[in-house]
Amino acid sequence: MIRICKHFCVRKSSRQAPIMVFGAQGGAFAMKYMPEATTPFVMIVTVVAAMLVGMLYSLLLAVAAINFKADQTLVGTAMNLLGTAAATVIVKAVNTAENPDNVSSTVQYINAKKAFIVDINGFEFNWFMLLAFLLMLASFVLLNKTKFGLRLQACGEHPQAADSV
Repeated sequence: MIRICKHFCVRKSSRQAPIMVFGAQGGAFAMKYMPEATTPFVMIVTVVAAMLVGMLYSLLLAVAAINFKADQTLVGTAMNLLGTAAATVIVKAVNTAENPDNVSSTVQYINAKKAFIVDINGFEFNWFMLLAFLLMLASFVLLNKTKFGLRLQACGEHPQAADSV
């Protein structure tokens, strides 16, 4: 879904809009440890907290690129590698702590955690996929069909170009 959004919303260069998704992975990891009788409200709070953690993680990229004048492509690549490695290490540590014989890098979910699964005529999907698709369409319209979006694309990484528009 992220690749589709990246393709439609950012046509010129993928460097102009780095996408961080580690907040969603953290939310999925947190959902593993929720008790069986968790209410949907608590799950939504967990997802929102995961989104905030993802925003803080991408704020590191902004600080590195803006304040320290680092190349955002290199910093984004390093952060993606670091996040993936950290997630693997944390999941292996948690699985090993639960069962010393389990050294896999996969988190095993309980079937009761399917609170966000929607079934339409035998087609099961997470309602976050529908939300992501609608946000992708909204961002496509915002970036390609509005004056604001066209000016934003025209400027790119050079804000001085906005002065000429």
